[in-house]
Amino acid sequence: MGNDGLYFEDLELNQVFESQPIEITPVEVDIFNIMTYHADRVDNSRNIHMNPEFARALGFRDRVVPGLFILTLINKAFILLGLYKKATVLLGLNNVLFRRPVYPNDKIRVRFTVADKRRVEKWKDRGVVIYHVEMINQENEVVCTADVSYQYLTRER
Repeated sequence: MGNDGLYFEDLELNQVFESQPIEITPVEVDIFNIMTYHADRVDNSRNIHMNPEFARALGFRDRVVPGLFILTLINKAFILLGLYKKATVLLGLNNVLFRRPVYPNDKIRVRFTVADKRRVEKWKDRGVVIYHVEMINQENEVVCTADVSYQYLTRER
């Protein structure tokens, strides 16, 4: 991929991009939890994302990283791979499935496969690219899948 990124026309069906592992640190999980679960204001003793003892009592090995946090890794990997350079808008996130729990200190690779692409008549200089995304942990287990749609610039402008 050039320094300027890939245009709509450069992406081919079934083309695959995969990130390096992204480690989820406990501090990142804590910050996310404070922002979303009001960890500083309410009793989270029965929250599997906040309380490791409660999570273990339910059969998890530790507290579980929130699914919404896991989805932010799609954007992080998209940026790290340079796929964002000619993408203009995130259009949608569909068919999200959380397949396995993710824990603090896990390392997640994000694999983007071009599943579909199409021109849109009203956008003369842009098209839509849909990636099927798989998130894979350090044990090579798929922990989450989703379909993500982006608007991309075309070379014809």
